[in-house]
Amino acid sequence: MYASLLCVLALSFAVDSSKILIYVGNLPMGSHVRVSNFLGNSLVQHGHEVWFLIPDTFYDRRIKEDKGKVFSYITMPVNFTAEEVDRANNDFLDKSMNGETTSLYNSLKTLLSNEQKRGEAKRFKHVLEAMVVACDILLNDDALISKIRKEKFDFLIGDSLMPCHHLLSKRILTSYATLDVPPVLPALISKIRVPSNPAYVPEGFSHLTDEMNFFQRLLNFLMAQAVPLAMDIFLHNPLLAIETKDNDIKDVLKSSQENLFSSVDIWFGVNCHPAIEFPRPVTIDMLCTRGMLSTPSNQILDIQLLSFVQSARHGVVLISMGSLVNMSSGDLLETLAAAFSRLPYSVVWKYNSKFPPMRLGNNTKLMNWIPQNDLLGNKQIRSLF
Repeated sequence: MYASLLCVLALSFAVDSSKILIYVGNLPMGSHVRVSNFLGNSLVQHGHEVWFLIPDTFYDRRIKEDKGKVFSYITMPVNFTAEEVDRANNDFLDKSMNGETTSLYNSLKTLLSNEQKRGEAKRFKHVLEAMVVACDILLNDDALISKIRKEKFDFLIGDSLMPCHHLLSKRILTSYATLDVPPVLPALISKIRVPSNPAYVPEGFSHLTDEMNFFQRLLNFLMAQAVPLAMDIFLHNPLLAIETKDNDIKDVLKSSQENLFSSVDIWFGVNCHPAIEFPRPVTIDMLCTRGMLSTPSNQILDIQLLSFVQSARHGVVLISMGSLVNMSSGDLLETLAAAFSRLPYSVVWKYNSKFPPMRLGNNTKLMNWIPQNDLLGNKQIRSLF
């Protein structure tokens, strides 16, 4: 399942037990944390010592999540609070669930027509700017860098959406790997000189497949140009504008973005597989690792939940919405509830609002938390959203 990832990591280390630093970035939350925690736990089980570099404002939250106390932590100062990050992230997710950011066209339409939404977009832009400032603080904090160097880490693992680790590896003088999600934004793969042909590889959020007509290919081409441009303007170019006294970092900052990203030793594609991906070229240092968040189901369910699942005549649909989405109110909840009530299936819905929807059907069970992995092991489950 994730043997390929562990094998490659094992080959990267010349000793039986290695010291590994994982840097998820300045926004450690949601699936990014789950993937890094899974990877960290797997490495610990194989005899490695795992440390996390995290923002000081997230330290208390991470300590609560690390129930097994299996990791060590180094904190870094940042210029934002965890609450500010949560608020900006919730704004973005609310717009996504309402269809306002599900495509480039909808995003532009929302920003041009709504003053409130423009304010929320500025707040999200502020988070990106804060990421750059935090990276600047990290790279120029001689005391913190000295502390990290003294630990003599053998390897650094970072997140592709938080690209500061490309520079950090030069500062602490270690090899490093990047965790990436190739299917989401294929155009960004071009940063490491791996072409992603927009003629048959649909860009993320385009709602297209690999079978496109001329106008769809034209739209996909424009999106493939716009996505990297936006990332360059708001994140990559500001990173390259960071000033530092470290000569190694100066050389990197003077180089192109392609040189910055191509210096990575290994790229791990998280939860991808050639059988379900659109065809695209890959280099020898790009590896797909599937099933990183999948574990065997223990089949032990709450009695009431098990009874609901087993009594479903046509099976059960799980509505989870992922680890970050938290819908609490709005017309969308009523619309979803009405749609679910018309399904022939029973529905288990992870629902966080205090009040149930007015149009909730008898076939729908609301739960604050669902044992998703264990439910997926039940033969009654038909689909997951």
